[in-house]
Amino acid sequence: MHARGGDERGPTVSPGLSKTETLSYLSICRDKARDTLVSETQDTLQGPCSFPRKLSRGELHIYNIRHIQHHTGQLSAFLRRLDPTLTDDKILSWVGSGWK
Repeated sequence: MHARGGDERGPTVSPGLSKTETLSYLSICRDKARDTLVSETQDTLQGPCSFPRKLSRGELHIYNIRHIQHHTGQLSAFLRRLDPTLTDDKILSWVGSGWK
């Protein structure tokens, strides 16, 4: 499903996934993230990762969190540009709600 989502670096716009496919893919990603993090040990976290940058696996997890935050910011900015009413905090009540 990841490959079907598309690659925006190409010359054509990707078709993307339907809402149902996106939610299904989210479940797959969450399971993979949980399984990966649970299997880490102090030794594996300090060891090298297979990423092109020279990072430990622990550093890679932090890098990935930052990457997700970056795209979350892009999505938020896009939604607010798309519909100016979304600047009202009552419309996007999940913004800033965090884990309670």
